Amino acid sequence: MADPLLRPRLRLLDIRPCKNGDREGLLLADDLGLIDGRVFVPIELLPVLGRFTGEKTVEEIASELSEESGRPLPADFVRNLASQLEERLCLEGPRFEEALRARKRAFRALEARPAANAGSAGYPEDPVECRRALEEILDGVEDPEEELPEGPLRALVSPHIDLSRGARGYAAAYGPLRDRPPPDLVLVLGTGHQGPSSPLVPCSLDFETPLGLVRTDRRLVEELASRIPAEDPFDESLLHEREHSVEFQVLFLRACWPDHDFLLLPFLTGALPEDPEKDPGFRGMIEGFREILAADGRRLLLVAGADLAHRGPFFGEADPVSDSLLEEIRDQDRRDLALLKAGKTVEFAGSVLADGNPRQVCGTAPMFLAVELAKALDPRLRGGLLAYGQSLAQDRSQVVTWASMAFTGGGA
Repeated sequence: MADPLLRPRLRLLDIRPCKNGDREGLLLADDLGLIDGRVFVPIELLPVLGRFTGEKTVEEIASELSEESGRPLPADFVRNLASQLEERLCLEGPRFEEALRARKRAFRALEARPAANAGSAGYPEDPVECRRALEEILDGVEDPEEELPEGPLRALVSPHIDLSRGARGYAAAYGPLRDRPPPDLVLVLGTGHQGPSSPLVPCSLDFETPLGLVRTDRRLVEELASRIPAEDPFDESLLHEREHSVEFQVLFLRACWPDHDFLLLPFLTGALPEDPEKDPGFRGMIEGFREILAADGRRLLLVAGADLAHRGPFFGEADPVSDSLLEEIRDQDRRDLALLKAGKTVEFAGSVLADGNPRQVCGTAPMFLAVELAKALDPRLRGGLLAYGQSLAQDRSQVVTWASMAFTGGGA
C-alpha cells in the first residue's frame, strides 16, 4: 500500500460542522469506533483537508494552495497535518488497515453484541427505566391510518430514528404485536449507514439489550450468508457494532415478547443494484433466502428498520425546512409507500432512487428486501400503512420522515 503521507487520502468518516470554543470547523467522527474520541479540524485548514483525496502529493497540495492564496504554504505543514491525521487513524493506509483488522477480529470473537446505543435519546441504559420508557411508548399506540388485512403477520416496517423522535412510529409498528402470537424467528433488515459493499451483511452474535439477551440462530445465519454474493459475507460484520437500525428493532421485539425466546437473524443492507430484477447475483440471493426460510418451516417475521427522507441544513442543504418542503416530501413519501404497500417493490425503489435520491431516503434497501422476501414466501401478501410521520427539528435545521407498515398473508 502506498505511503499515506505521500498522497494523503481521508477515509470515510462522519463529518459535521461544529464549534470548539470560539473556533469554527469540522468534527471528524468514526462509527467504526477506531478513533479515540473525535477529531476537530479548524475551518482555516479545510482547504488542505479537502485535498486529501489520494490524488495529489503533499508538495502538490502545498504548491496549489500557495498559488491560490498568494502566501507560501510549506509542504512540511501539509505533511505534519497528514501525519497527525494518520496517527488518529483518519487516513487510509497501513496503520488504519491493521487497526481495522484487529477490530474485526475482536468483534467476531464476542459471544454477544453489546447494546451500543443504550443511553441515546429516549433509550435508558438502566433496565427498569428502559422497560418503563418502552412500555410508555407501546401503550401510546393510536388507531392505525389503515386497517390491516386479516391474516398472519409476515413483515413489518418500522422507523430506526432515535426513540425520542420516533416514539409514535415505534408504537404504531410494535404496539399491536403484544396481542399477536410471537414468531419463532425474526429476520431483521437494517439500513447499513456506513455503506456496506455487500448487498447484505450478516451478524452471528447474540444481541444484548437492557431487557435481556436476544439469541441469534447462528447456524441459520451462516446458511443464509452462503447465498450472499460476496467473497466473505462476514467480512463487514463489524458494521453491526455501533449501528442502531437493527438494535432498535431488537429492543422493541424483546419488549413485546419478554418471556418468549424467539431467535434472531440480523442483517444490514447495502445498496440495491441498478436493476434489482435483472441482477443475477441479487436475484439468486433472494431466491436462496426463500428456499432456506421456506424449508426451515418455523414461524417467521420479517422486519425492516428503515427511515425515509432526510432534508435540511443538517444534511448539507442551504435553506431551513419550509412548510412547502414538508408538504412536498409528504406527497412523495406517500406516493412511494403506496407502491410498497401494493408489493410493487421494483417500482418503489425506482421512484425513491430516481434522479439520485434527492430526498436522501436511507431505508430503501431494507424495505425492498423485507417485502420482496415476504412476497416470495407468501404470494398472498397484503400491506397496510399504520402511521406516517415527519420529525422536524424545532429550529428547522432538519426533518427526518418515517413510516410504520405491516404486511399480512394467507395460511397459518
